[in-house]
Amino acid sequence: MPIEIIRAASLPRTPWKNGGGTTTELAVYPPGSGFDSFVWRLSFADVASDGPFSLFPGVDRTLTVVEGAGIDLIRERGTTRVEGGALALFAGDEPVVGRLIGGVIRDLNVMTRRGLCRHGVSRLDAGSKDLSVDRVDWIVLVSLDEACRVRVRDRALELGRLDSVMIDGRDEGAAFIETSGALICVALTLEAGLG
Repeated sequence: MPIEIIRAASLPRTPWKNGGGTTTELAVYPPGSGFDSFVWRLSFADVASDGPFSLFPGVDRTLTVVEGAGIDLIRERGTTRVEGGALALFAGDEPVVGRLIGGVIRDLNVMTRRGLCRHGVSRLDAGSKDLSVDRVDWIVLVSLDEACRVRVRDRALELGRLDSVMIDGRDEGAAFIETSGALICVALTLEAGLG
């Protein structure tokens, strides 16, 4: 399906790789892949306490907080604060400890296996339009508002909070996007020769 709506309420929960909590898988490629076999994976995590992140050797990660005050990512080379729509990019091989700033958070994790896929993450605010994304294999839009109208190409879509739209660029190429609310936009591109 070239354009698919994914409702947040329908997503299954699974244990974290390190067993320290649960994650809600938004999408994974190839479909049905596990932690050690995905090419890319998008998920939400509810973080209720401080602790170490799971290690994912050979994986690049981007984390953004979608609910709650934020989190400090403590690494050997320093601390990165993720709050207020900020993004943090880090290697899955790197030991990282999370320290909550002010209570429970929900974050969006984007993970791509190095050498197989790369990703970019950005935020689109209400009123954004005329967005064209070229040469990507998938675009995933995650609504940050309770009610968000999104136009993708010639389709008008209604999204609730944390509902998503997945656009398969392998079938239709670039997307034209217009939004009435805030979105996280994830662009996923397979390395040459894959897919």
